Amino acid sequence: MSVHDPIFQTLSEAKTSARDQIQAAWQLQVDRVQDALTTGWLQNLERIFDERFADIERQVKADLENAQERGRLESESREVWRERVAELESSLDAALSDRREALDAREELQKQHEETLMEHAAATGAIADKDTYLERALADQRAEYAAALQLREAEYQGSLESKNKELEEALAVKESEFSHKYEQVALRARDAITAAGRSASRELSERVNQAARRLHQAETIDQWRSALLDGAMPFSQVAMVFRISGKQAVLESARGIDANECGVNECEVELQAAPALENAVESQDTVVAVRTSSEFSEGIANLIPGTSGAKVYLFPIVVQQKVAAVLYTEPGEAPLEPSALELLATVAGLALTLRRTANEVKPAEGIVQIEALPPAPPVDPARSLANLLASLSREDQELHGRAQRFARVQVAEMRLYKSNLVKAGRENSALYPALRADIDSARDAYRTQFLGGGQKEMFDYLHLELVSALASNDESLLGQDYPGPLAALPGATR
Repeated sequence: MSVHDPIFQTLSEAKTSARDQIQAAWQLQVDRVQDALTTGWLQNLERIFDERFADIERQVKADLENAQERGRLESESREVWRERVAELESSLDAALSDRREALDAREELQKQHEETLMEHAAATGAIADKDTYLERALADQRAEYAAALQLREAEYQGSLESKNKELEEALAVKESEFSHKYEQVALRARDAITAAGRSASRELSERVNQAARRLHQAETIDQWRSALLDGAMPFSQVAMVFRISGKQAVLESARGIDANECGVNECEVELQAAPALENAVESQDTVVAVRTSSEFSEGIANLIPGTSGAKVYLFPIVVQQKVAAVLYTEPGEAPLEPSALELLATVAGLALTLRRTANEVKPAEGIVQIEALPPAPPVDPARSLANLLASLSREDQELHGRAQRFARVQVAEMRLYKSNLVKAGRENSALYPALRADIDSARDAYRTQFLGGGQKEMFDYLHLELVSALASNDESLLGQDYPGPLAALPGATR
């Protein structure tokens, strides 16, 4: 073993020990000062020591190797060796000095970092204290505001309740006063309306009754037309009677216009050229139209010069299941009464049907030829149909009009949709057995709608329509099983 090996080993151990000590000391503080220290400082410090000791090691190795190789180690003088040792010690002192400077620098940096951390902690604490103060101040302000708001709400609620109570009391007083006054006014208005309604109903009943009596008592077609037009004039401004002759409508008589100037006796129009009249004849129901050339032809539209476009009501007059005439009316300043006029047209048709045994009139001179009536069932003349209809109130007259329309529709549907059964029933005098379901259904509906409402007087229009339209005025064609009219006499139900 060479004498230089212990020296080399001693220097190597000193280098390793110094490096381990520095690395251990630095590792203890690296986590707290790493943000403030320059990245790679430890590596630079190790690199410095490594380079410093590497130079020394290389120099020592070089010297030792040179000494060994050349064999000059034993021959060199002690002075040279001391110089070498002095150089080594000087290098080692320089390295140690550098180490101390590095440690001082690290301590200074660590001190600065700690001061920075302390300043940061102080600033953070001050901010936290400030935030806490602000939060407490804000909470205090909120509490004060909530308390003030709650107090104001309580005061406002109390004031509002007081005002509401005062208003309710005042309103109750006003309502009581108004209710008392309203009841008095309502009683007076109801009495006045009742009196006016009774008066109007009485007047309407008297007019209809008078017209019905005249129609019922008419012995000639002229008297019948005159009674019909006189009865219609109180409810309209213009009234005319059109006789239906085949496919033509002939104006027979008029009220409310100058017959001579308008050429009433010369007015004759094809039904095809007057759609409104044709519709009334085909539907056998009331038609509302406008007097224009497209609805009534040019001649009828110009009957009243300067009034084209007026509203017109057409009421068909049915005799023996056919429309024999049409009652033409126009409203005036007062509102027209369709229900009264429809009832009047119904009575006019019934009067012709019931008085076929009256004076015969030639077809060219009138609407129908009056024939002999079959023996009629015994009926009290005071309770005749005409008197019954004339004595009814306006509401009951409207009800009678609806009942007649209902009967027409029911029988028309049987004739339309069950024509084969109708034909077979007529041939075998068994219409009721052939159409039992339809007739019973219509009778039940008629009984429910028109005989079950407590009406004082109601005529069985369904029975009349079954006899006239379905059985061609021969009740025997209905068959022996037919139960008869629901109201055999006016006012008597069955």
